[in-house]
Amino acid sequence: MAHGGERAGSASTTYALGRAGGYLLRTKRTTGQRVRSAHTPGARYLAHTLAVGDLYVALVDADRGGTIQLADFDPEPACWRHYPAPFGAQQTLKPDAYLKLMTPEYELAWFIEIDMATEALTTIKAKASRYHEYFRSGTEQAAHGVFPRVLWITPDTARAEAITETLARLPVEAHRLFATTTADAAPGFLASEARV
Repeated sequence: MAHGGERAGSASTTYALGRAGGYLLRTKRTTGQRVRSAHTPGARYLAHTLAVGDLYVALVDADRGGTIQLADFDPEPACWRHYPAPFGAQQTLKPDAYLKLMTPEYELAWFIEIDMATEALTTIKAKASRYHEYFRSGTEQAAHGVFPRVLWITPDTARAEAITETLARLPVEAHRLFATTTADAAPGFLASEARV
């Protein structure tokens, strides 16, 4: 029997640790990792996660069609980067994904930011500034020999233009780090960049 609601579909059962189970897990764990309590992800989180998955499917489809050669795709948190910030603080850069494309001559690396048009442009600028800070730290270049470009993928052209204008307010040195495109155009954009 199907049930309605936000996630309409067949009934299902989900199991999770209760308060006592969480306590036991915390007392036995030696890694220092935080134990999260069970919760239902929100609609925005699910939409964002599905958008990352849609990009991966589109890239695999383009790879199978011979348009691109996808060598690597790491979604978060596997693609997160830790680096020393000014004054000795440790920072974590949290891209939505990291991907690598192959060409006959080069490997092209990209950090991916999936924009759902739900964040203020000031938030976008702050995140772009963190990418610039990470670039200036030299951490990525020391570990991998190159700094990936950052591709903001937006739901539509108007949002892509707004983000492009926001990124243009960053220091000139940062401009070459960033590119914007729409979700529909992303595979074609990446393919055209691989052919340049």
